[in-house]
Amino acid sequence: KAIAKSAITDLAPLRKQQWELRKQMRDALTAATIDKAKLAELHTQQTQLFDKTSARMQEAMIAAAEILTPEQRKAMAERMGRRGMRGMGPQS
Repeated sequence: KAIAKSAITDLAPLRKQQWELRKQMRDALTAATIDKAKLAELHTQQTQLFDKTSARMQEAMIAAAEILTPEQRKAMAERMGRRGMRGMGPQS
């Protein structure tokens, strides 16, 4: 639980940044004039943020896997599979 709680805390600001970048992308795409350079920069920022998020999630999963038994890891994987992508929106 401590590993998950730490990861959630670390990921919260990244989620907020992701939502802000999505808003900026939407604004850029609906602007009177399309700024391709701005859109490219936003895409780069989104990619970098995704990489940071993915790396932190992987770090947490590895840390948890290292302390769980094989049976516990299997149960965790099954719970993750059932959960799917629910709850991936912004967290308050």
